[in-house]
Amino acid sequence: MKTRLTVLTALITCISLFAGKIYSQQNYNLSVYYKYMIKYETGKFYYPLGFGSTISRKISDKLILSLGLEYSHLYEEDQMRITPGVYRTEEFLRESSFSLISGITFPLLKKKIIIKAGGDIVSSYFRNSFELYRYTIADDLLDMHNKYYNNALGIGIKLKTDLQYNLSESVNIFIQPGYTYYLLGETKKEKFFTASTGLIFIL
Repeated sequence: MKTRLTVLTALITCISLFAGKIYSQQNYNLSVYYKYMIKYETGKFYYPLGFGSTISRKISDKLILSLGLEYSHLYEEDQMRITPGVYRTEEFLRESSFSLISGITFPLLKKKIIIKAGGDIVSSYFRNSFELYRYTIADDLLDMHNKYYNNALGIGIKLKTDLQYNLSESVNIFIQPGYTYYLLGETKKEKFFTASTGLIFIL
C-alpha cells in the first residue's frame, strides 16, 4: 500500500510539472555530488561519487515542486593484504545506485543569496558486488575466488537545504546538504549524508 502511494505521489508530481504552459520561472538543476554513507557493521566510511539532474517548477511564491534522477558509484580495492606465511588476498567492492526523486521546496530567503528548505521522496535501486581473490604465497597461484552480488530496492525520505548564489539572471550556483533515511525495502534503516553542488539554469 505504501509503495502504491509513493508511485502515485511521483505521478502527481510529474503531472504538476509538465501540465499546462511552461513558465519562465521553471528551473533546471544539474548537480554533482558526493554521497556519504556510514557502515556501522564494518566501521568503515564510504564516499560514492555521482551526479544528478532535476527539473523543478515554481507553483507559488512559497512552493516549488521537483522531479529528478541521480546516480552514484563506488569502486574500492584492497590488494596485497598478507595473511601471515600462507596467502595474499585481493578484494574488490563495486556499488552503484540509481534514484528517482520527487519533492517539494520552500524558499526562506530570496536575495542575491537564496536559501530554500524541503524534502524528497527517494526511490533507489542498489547494485553491489564483492570479489575476493586469494593466492598462495609460495607459488602465487590462485587458491580461491569468491563472488558476492546483492541487488536491493529502497524507498525513503530526504531532508535538504539549498544555498544558492545568483551568477546572472539565468544561472545560479548552489550547494545542497541533505540527509536520507530509507523507510521501506531491503535498504530499510540505511542512512546517507549527501552534499550536492552544481548549477541551476533558469529558462
